[in-house]
Amino acid sequence: MAQSTSWLERMWLDLEPRRGTLFLINIGLPILIGMARGEGRGALIGGITGLLLSLADLEGPLARRLRLTLMAAAGIALGGLLATWLKSFEAIFWIAFSSRCSPPDF
Repeated sequence: MAQSTSWLERMWLDLEPRRGTLFLINIGLPILIGMARGEGRGALIGGITGLLLSLADLEGPLARRLRLTLMAAAGIALGGLLATWLKSFEAIFWIAFSSRCSPPDF
């Protein structure tokens, strides 16, 4: 006889609690530890690394997960390089994107 599941069990399984817990631990724990130690930069790097590892977990074949991890890492690296390069054009972006706001003091 097939065992029927209640609507509450189906809803719980649809929420994917394993992935939610994985994201909470992989991202939240490094941030909490870094902030508790007063190392904001370390907390940020740990959170981004945790996010990268969480996004790469699709429960598929290893080659697929590694490819996704490398693509996410390349995207993060490209974003960092782009941000570093665009820093030299800071004034242009402030003029283009916010005509009423002044740039922040760095």
